[in-house]
Amino acid sequence: MPTTNVDADDRPLFFCNTCDKEHSDVISRFKLIANVKDDSGEANFLLFDANAQAIVRHSAAELYDENEDEDFLPEAVSDLFGKRVLFEISVDADNIKGKSSQYVVRLATDDREMVEEFADLPPKSNR
Repeated sequence: MPTTNVDADDRPLFFCNTCDKEHSDVISRFKLIANVKDDSGEANFLLFDANAQAIVRHSAAELYDENEDEDFLPEAVSDLFGKRVLFEISVDADNIKGKSSQYVVRLATDDREMVEEFADLPPKSNR
């Protein structure tokens, strides 16, 4: 989390809850939770760095620099509302047992041809 403190070189400091210290050398990374809906239902998909950047088209640092308010939703993210995206997700034991409602995204693309190709496939039976 950003703090109001700066280091000796006037760089902003960030507080780490894990080590309980402030640091100036940090790397912004994505942790984007997308609520995804289609005709079959809805689910929460968890996207990290490269996969989130692939569909948002901005780095986490660029979006953080846009506004330092942690509750602010950048326009690049809100532009995803209503957009068609193809996801490959990972389903683990916690998802199956109902302990986790978030599915980790292994691959995400908004390539129109690929999205359309998968949209035309018949639905698979859960039986």
